[in-house]
Amino acid sequence: MKTNTQHILTVMKIIAWLAFVGFSIQCTAQITALVVGFVKPEFAPNLYKVDENWFKLKEESDLIFICIMSIIIAISAFKANVWYTVIKLFDSLNLDNPFTIEVAKKLEGIAWQLLVVWIAGAIGSGYLKNVQKFQEIDFLYLDNEGEFLFVAGIIYIISQIFKRGVELQEESELTV
Repeated sequence: MKTNTQHILTVMKIIAWLAFVGFSIQCTAQITALVVGFVKPEFAPNLYKVDENWFKLKEESDLIFICIMSIIIAISAFKANVWYTVIKLFDSLNLDNPFTIEVAKKLEGIAWQLLVVWIAGAIGSGYLKNVQKFQEIDFLYLDNEGEFLFVAGIIYIISQIFKRGVELQEESELTV
């Protein structure tokens, strides 16, 4: 019979899969918008989550448009990768012996990946603010990526706790 924790982890794994698929679709849609923006620009504003102001910016400068879209695509790809790593974490998690070095390393990897999402978001936001100084379009934005720094810190701390748990477990095994 499954425990309550096992049920919760099963639900969380399903949510992780949904998030991974969602960010993968978002990334693919953004790549499609970038390509369609050059092949058939009149159709591009009708695509998934694409603001027509991005394409007004494209009329001003193809290079700026490519840079901004590349940052947006990279952020979506990084987010999808984080969720894929979470799925792999669930696959390697054993509730009978949760404190393993593999789990600790995956948690630490997730923290570093979230830090990369935050850095990409900060670079993108800074770049957009700089572009807005010279362009007529004044309400381009990227999602606020600040929460990723906070979550990355928390997960990094948890990974360190797991590493310490592994050390204590190994010491306990040596004394027995």
